[in-house]
Amino acid sequence: MADEVKRLKDKGNAFFVKKDYIKTASLYSDAILLDENNAILYANRAACRLALADYMNALDDAKKATEINPSYAKGWSRGAAILEAMDEYLSAGKRYQKAIDILSSIQSPTEIELKLKRECEDKFSYVCQAAQRPKDIPEASTTFSLDDSEGMTPWQAALVAIPELVASNTFSSAFSIHFADVDFTHGLKDLKFMQRTEVGDKTQTRCRTGVLRDISNAIMRDSREFRMEDPHLLIRLTHQIECERNAWKGFPFVSGPEALQKMAMERLKKEGWYNLRPVLSVHVRHSIMMAFLTHKVTSNYVFGIELVRNALNFLTWGRKVWKNVPRDNRGTIFDIPFRRGVWNLYLDLLMAALGTDGRNISLLETLFEEAEAVIKDIDENTLEACSVELPDPGYALSFFSNITANAHASKAFYHATMGRIGQDGHENPKTIEGHFKSAMNLYIQAADYLPEDDENHPWFLSCAYNFMESSNVPASRVMKVLERIRLALPKMEKIWWQNARAPKPTWRSTYARLMKIEEHAKSLIAEKIMTLKGPFAWKAMEGISGEVSGPPPMSKEERKI
Repeated sequence: MADEVKRLKDKGNAFFVKKDYIKTASLYSDAILLDENNAILYANRAACRLALADYMNALDDAKKATEINPSYAKGWSRGAAILEAMDEYLSAGKRYQKAIDILSSIQSPTEIELKLKRECEDKFSYVCQAAQRPKDIPEASTTFSLDDSEGMTPWQAALVAIPELVASNTFSSAFSIHFADVDFTHGLKDLKFMQRTEVGDKTQTRCRTGVLRDISNAIMRDSREFRMEDPHLLIRLTHQIECERNAWKGFPFVSGPEALQKMAMERLKKEGWYNLRPVLSVHVRHSIMMAFLTHKVTSNYVFGIELVRNALNFLTWGRKVWKNVPRDNRGTIFDIPFRRGVWNLYLDLLMAALGTDGRNISLLETLFEEAEAVIKDIDENTLEACSVELPDPGYALSFFSNITANAHASKAFYHATMGRIGQDGHENPKTIEGHFKSAMNLYIQAADYLPEDDENHPWFLSCAYNFMESSNVPASRVMKVLERIRLALPKMEKIWWQNARAPKPTWRSTYARLMKIEEHAKSLIAEKIMTLKGPFAWKAMEGISGEVSGPPPMSKEERKI
């Protein structure tokens, strides 16, 4: 057994060097099952979980290491590092001091021990200074400047636009971003009530439950709503999650789907739905939040993908096992739209991972398969079939139209990438053309599912344009896409681009170039050099640039919709 523990530990160390923290943590966990009183294994796994920003479980591991071996200096220093990352400077200082005391008592310290002691002394000095700083944490602001130099944010512009949009029954992205903002703002408001108090070596946390529900709902409604104006928001959310988990005696966060299923069934048998429902809700929403935040903040797509996949598998299992349980008992997380929101986040994380590893065939295949499954789910479980009472005008947009568009765009990305890989590998030209034609059609379909004023509507059309030359479509079809982009831009700008800092610079230059191309194409048609029924004059468009200095902010009159 000792040999197997060493093998797993050494293998885990190798993966840690490669920064594959999930694989490393898994190997250390396997080793712990064989040797539950090994302080080094717990301290090592704590380091993995710290790297994954899984602070609560990391801290539990560090505490376990020092419980097993109170003289293990690295266990104390690791716990201190985790608390430091959480801005718990006072508690971190106590643990750094404990490590220093242990290391100072060693008669003939090794170079490694001397190095650790110096590091702990430096860290102790830092956290002591940090603990003296003012403790007032700035609250997350939901107030934005409306002067002409900055313009309105999308959620502000949506709020202004909604009365007229409702009156005219207009299909608009304003609804999805507005109601996402309602949830997000409510979550931030309740987050302010979270308080932490030092009591000896322990910290007591008091909070309002429901923050996790509101912020995770906002992310699933429209992830573009999420913003971090409070530099301490991540730490505050970590404490809030810990508080809500403790309030409902939550399951271990790192539990896999099978372990979670087993614990859920046992809790249900012992305590019933009244106690199980909030535990499951907090657990699944914690996974959603961690996946989203690691994706946005640390770019740790592997960890995020695993979290969302596990949550998705659990929700699918729960819908089957508890299909006859009333919704009021099992909770909203097992509703079809909720699961679809998690599924959509899964697509986003796969796309993000492909942004750094774009030619990973396995990831591409997974993206395509999941996107097809999402589309099938929407076809089989339409808004009418779901029998869900619409809480607001943005609900159908968030959980049906937007997700359908995202799934089509994901499939388009798959075909576009496979076509480019085929070009590099000199594959059959017909196969490559087939991929590019599919990408073009799917991007157009993705745009069709979105309101014209959504920022992704013209962008998906511009993506489709990029594959029109290789797809040999007639000029009439190219001109139609260019016209749709031109007509959509003013509508989109009123919601999404009023704030001059909002748009991606490449998007502005792309649209400027496409507008110039459309104008040039019109002149060629007027001069009868090109016809709508014939091929598009691609060669004549070469050299047209999209350089822009950036439009001035909209005036107050232009902001009116």
